[in-house]
Amino acid sequence: MRNMWMPSQLLLLLLVFRAVMVAQVAEMMETLTVRRVGYIAGEGVYSCIVRQEGLPPDPTLTYTATFITHDNIVEKSCSGVLHPEPDETGEGTIHCFSPCSIFEDYHLSDWEIIIVTGRDSDGVTVHYGESTISFKSVEVTSTQRGGTVVEIAWQPQLDRIYQVQLWVNSHLGDNTVPPEAVFHREIIRRDEMSPLHRRMMNFLGEGKHTHYWYRSGGLVVPGAPTIHEISGVVNCPDGRCRYYFLDMPESGDYLGEVLDVTEGVVYSCRGSTHQLDLYRDSLNIAEVVIESVGLDPDPAARPKRMTVITDSDISDTGEFTALVINGYDHSQAVETLPGQCLPLSNGCVIQDLETLNDPVNGGPVDDLRLLMVNNDQAVSSSVTVFDLLVRVRWADKGSVTVAWERSSWASQYTVRVLPQEGHEPPSVTVNCARRGTACEATFTDLLNGTYVAEVTYVAEVPTTLTTEFKVEDGGSVSECHLPFQEIAGSCLMIETVVLGTWDEMNNFCHELGGQLVKVDSDVSMYDLVKYIFDNGLHYHSYWIGASDRDEEDNYRWLDGSEVKRGTPYWGYTDDVQEPSGGTDRNCVILNRFAFFYFYDTSCTNSYTAICEQVF
Repeated sequence: MRNMWMPSQLLLLLLVFRAVMVAQVAEMMETLTVRRVGYIAGEGVYSCIVRQEGLPPDPTLTYTATFITHDNIVEKSCSGVLHPEPDETGEGTIHCFSPCSIFEDYHLSDWEIIIVTGRDSDGVTVHYGESTISFKSVEVTSTQRGGTVVEIAWQPQLDRIYQVQLWVNSHLGDNTVPPEAVFHREIIRRDEMSPLHRRMMNFLGEGKHTHYWYRSGGLVVPGAPTIHEISGVVNCPDGRCRYYFLDMPESGDYLGEVLDVTEGVVYSCRGSTHQLDLYRDSLNIAEVVIESVGLDPDPAARPKRMTVITDSDISDTGEFTALVINGYDHSQAVETLPGQCLPLSNGCVIQDLETLNDPVNGGPVDDLRLLMVNNDQAVSSSVTVFDLLVRVRWADKGSVTVAWERSSWASQYTVRVLPQEGHEPPSVTVNCARRGTACEATFTDLLNGTYVAEVTYVAEVPTTLTTEFKVEDGGSVSECHLPFQEIAGSCLMIETVVLGTWDEMNNFCHELGGQLVKVDSDVSMYDLVKYIFDNGLHYHSYWIGASDRDEEDNYRWLDGSEVKRGTPYWGYTDDVQEPSGGTDRNCVILNRFAFFYFYDTSCTNSYTAICEQVF
């Protein structure tokens, strides 16, 4: 029985002895704070400390970090230089050991205690710090997304809080020993002592040490790696953490470092070093359209999608990807799925923009970073897009006000409301750059039905924002007053008896409460021509409300909007598509000899007309 208890009693005595010695010496030592314990893939474990009052390490001392396992049986020590790095806030400085590779036979979670000492040339401990640790490692992966973006990803541990930072350098592999550092090695001979005594002296007395110090007094050395960015707390939806670093340099190396900031000690895992690939910025984004879809009373609950239009066919070689990153929280992003960058087209469609939210104020995000990339061709393009959160409010009976957020990136906006059927009201141009001017436009006398409000502006890229709304207290499309009747979704009158010049027939329509018709959609064009044939009215050509009399070859409707060119509107003469009449042919007819396609002709010719009710 006595032999069974002797080792336990001796171990207890030794632990008490160690605690007493530590307490006595601690009164004469400066306390160090262990702030970070990290792992670098392929290099080993390192630790970082902070001195009282933020002082740099004492260059006359040798600093050693000792790790002890859960059972207090195994310990491993590393000595070396303490080099400065930014802390997790990006504002303070911590001082870190170089990685130590002596932990290969142990898992990171095996270590429970870390002790850091700073000893003078006599081996006396002057600085001392101790902390319990609970290392929960993650595997860090890095992916370059085009020429300007790097994605860092990892699988989170349960109930942990993370930040991430990115190191950038043209020679990042040399970051463990900065070029200005001087390497020193010294061996202190030991007297014969018991194993337990040697353990205690490793903490408090003499020993064998390898260490570095800086000539530059602890400052970051020119040419050493730098922190490109330190994130805030990373949002990890769907059990996967991602963070996107923007505005990367054109060349160099990079590695991602994930910081577990759940506890007082920060746990760090660094990934492998990667070289930045060179991408050509030759993919020009010509236009972006952001659509808020549906009629949900809460605009924030409506699905949102973005359509990206490029200047050229995107299907030449390889697969394109479009990525939209939350400008306020770079851990949130949505990207195209296979097939959403359409073959034989020049555009991509990105769904689920409504899932991006403002981390501070909640609600939708107005700052979006758009990336288009083709890895096979090594081309990419990155632009900032502002979703100005278009909304519609009711102003009066049959009237709405379209409003949006002011942006410093644009001053002039073009606003339209597009009816699902019927006549489109004239567009409105709004300049609201100055404070105190409202970014809004009011439209009156709207008919009942579904509309799309459209706000267009030009900033870094031409952008159109749309949202749907419904009018239920306006006029009715079917409220056509004689002699007008509902044809092709509008109140029209097709005159087959009276003939006159373009001006005469427009005055004729005006006396009836209308004007020459506007035909600006392929649907209304088809329905109108079908009605003409179905009702035996195809023996006449008809004036319509389009001309280029104000500016040659700039055809406009009577409301000032531009007349669409090409098929299915304009016909052909000798294989040349209209309009082709020159300066003496400035007004447009539906030509009965060419299946009622648009043709320009002299405004003084005599034809019948199609009138549209407007009063």
